[in-house]
Amino acid sequence: MIHSKLRPTAVTALSALALAGIAGLIAAGPLNPPAGPVASVYKTLGEVEPRIAINQINTPGDAGTSVRITQPGSYYLTADLVGVTAKNGIEIAASDVTVDLNGFALNGTSGGSWGIYSSNQSRIRVVGGTVRGWNSVGVYMYNATASRLERVTVDGNGPSGAVLGSDCIIDSCIARGNGQTGFFVDASSVIRDCVADSNGTGFSLGTTSRALRCTASGSTGDGFSTFDGVTIQDCISYLSGQNGFNVGTHCLIERNVADANTGAGIYGRNTSIRTLIRGNNATRNAQGIKLDASSNLVTGNTCTLNTTHFVIVAGNRVSSILTLASSPAINGSTGGTSVADPDANLAY
Repeated sequence: MIHSKLRPTAVTALSALALAGIAGLIAAGPLNPPAGPVASVYKTLGEVEPRIAINQINTPGDAGTSVRITQPGSYYLTADLVGVTAKNGIEIAASDVTVDLNGFALNGTSGGSWGIYSSNQSRIRVVGGTVRGWNSVGVYMYNATASRLERVTVDGNGPSGAVLGSDCIIDSCIARGNGQTGFFVDASSVIRDCVADSNGTGFSLGTTSRALRCTASGSTGDGFSTFDGVTIQDCISYLSGQNGFNVGTHCLIERNVADANTGAGIYGRNTSIRTLIRGNNATRNAQGIKLDASSNLVTGNTCTLNTTHFVIVAGNRVSSILTLASSPAINGSTGGTSVADPDANLAY
C-alpha cells in the first residue's frame, strides 16, 4: 500500500503540517464572530504616555519666557533646556500642574531670569531634575500655595535656590552655591530630608513651618533661620559663617546638631520667647547655646568644645548645667557618673 511506502520522517512531517493547520484554525477565532464593529486591542499614544511633552508646539513661550504652561495637566521635559537672555525658563501659568524634569536640567545664562516661575497659582508640583545658573531664583513659586518640590537640585542661582509659599512641601532636594538662601518657605510648610550646601543662609522657615532631617553646611550666614512657631527636629548645621540655628518665638528646637559654627550653635535672638530648646548637641561653636531674650526653656542639651557653652540672659528656665568628671576605664556594666537630674544640660 502507499502508506507502507512512506518513510517515518515523511509521516512525521505530514503530522506536523496537519497539527499546524488545526492550530491555525484555532488561532483564527470563531467562524461566526459576534455582531458589531471590531474593536482595537492596541493602546493609543495618549494611553501609553498620557503626559504632555514640553516643546514649542505644546508649550510655546512668549516675550518673557521660553516655555509657558497655561493649562492644568502633567508635563515632562525630553531634553535639557538652555536659558535665553532676559527670559524665564518655564512659567507655570495654571493651577494643578505637574512638571517632571525627567532627569534633565534647566541651564540658565548670564542674562536669564527665573528658572521656573509661577505666581498666584495653586497645587504646582515640580520633580526630578536640576535648575542651575539662573540670575534670579532657580525655582520661584512663592505665590503658588499648596505646591511641592521633590528630588530637585537647585545649583548656583543668583539670590536663592528655591522659594515656595505657604502650605508647601520641599522633599529630598539639594541646594548648592546659591547666593542668598538655599531653601525658603512661607507659613505652614514642610522641608524634609534636604541638603543645603554653601549657600548664603541654608534654610529660611516661615511661621509655623517645619524642618525635618535636613543638613546645612558651609553657609556664609545662618544654617537655619526661622520666623515664629517653627519646629526644627533631627537637623544638622555645620560650619556656618554665623549661627547654626537662629530661632524665633514659640519654636521647638529638638535633637539637632550644631557643629563648628562661627557664632552660636543655637541662638535665640532678642525677640525669641517661649521657645523650647531640648536634647540638642552643640560642639565647636563660639557659644553653644545663646539666648538674648527671656521666658525660654532649655533642657537636656549637651555642649562640648565651644568657646563658651551657655550664654543666657536672666529670666529663662534652664535645667541644671552639669560638668561631668572624666571616668576611669570601664569594662563591664557599671561605672560612670550618676546624674540626679535626667533633664540636666551637660557640658564637657
